[in-house]
Amino acid sequence: MKDEHEPVHEREELKKQLIGVSGQLEKLALTPIKTISHLIDQLEDSFEKNAESSVAYARERRNAWLNVRKGYVNLARNTHLNLVERGRNSFKELVKTQ
Repeated sequence: MKDEHEPVHEREELKKQLIGVSGQLEKLALTPIKTISHLIDQLEDSFEKNAESSVAYARERRNAWLNVRKGYVNLARNTHLNLVERGRNSFKELVKTQ
């Protein structure tokens, strides 16, 4: 009677071991896939952060140049107005002397 139960018990034990081994093999097989997936996620995050920082940098540069252009336009306008005013004053003095 003991001999009949022993093979059944051994078979159950072998089934459990086989299930354990196949589970471990599945984990090993999935590890490279999970790693690649993780690397792709990191690459996407890095690309997104780089794009955001690039846009922010371009926006800062554009705003800096906008301020420079505004300053240049104001300076040019003031210089032009000074020249016009000097011309008027010179013309008035010329008319007065004649």
